[in-house]
Amino acid sequence: DQLFLGDQGKIVKSIFKSEFKIYYGVLNKNIGRKSSRTGSQLWHNDGGPGSCVNMMLYLKDVNEDNGPLQIIDWVTSKKIFWYERFNLNKLRRSIDKDQFRKLRSNHIDNIILSENHKNSINTMLGEKGTVIFFSNNTYHRGGYPIDGKDRMVMIFHLYPSIKPLSEIIKNHKSIDKTDGYPNYTDFNENFL
Repeated sequence: DQLFLGDQGKIVKSIFKSEFKIYYGVLNKNIGRKSSRTGSQLWHNDGGPGSCVNMMLYLKDVNEDNGPLQIIDWVTSKKIFWYERFNLNKLRRSIDKDQFRKLRSNHIDNIILSENHKNSINTMLGEKGTVIFFSNNTYHRGGYPIDGKDRMVMIFHLYPSIKPLSEIIKNHKSIDKTDGYPNYTDFNENFL
């Protein structure tokens, strides 16, 4: 609560132009291995409601070797979204989830290379304490350190709310991840 009741909270309020709710927060540590990218290390968007803002806090310095977060700009993310919708959705039902994630990430790499969108990728390097805000629906990937290096971050999913955060904190003891995004009941009980 110290993080969000201070300067970071002011930034989040200015983004939403309202109060906000921390839907969940997770500690993420990625350790470099020689294996290929998996899970959130692959290009993806979170696919939650468009009102969600992700916040990442670097708990250690992050350089190219530590697996920095990479974000594709919004204009290119929208193009990729429509490409995926029209060209990959049929495959989503015919192969398992992990195969589909790898296939989609490879397609995104090919789009970026073939259409010369390399400049649309923002690589988020920073010192311990760096805070990064981004829309959950932009395509992004991260946490792929080189062998022998690691990256440790906190990731928060934030939503607008009409209740002040200080009031929400009094009533909720945890920000554990229970689902990918809020359902209708969550909104009624916890956001309004």
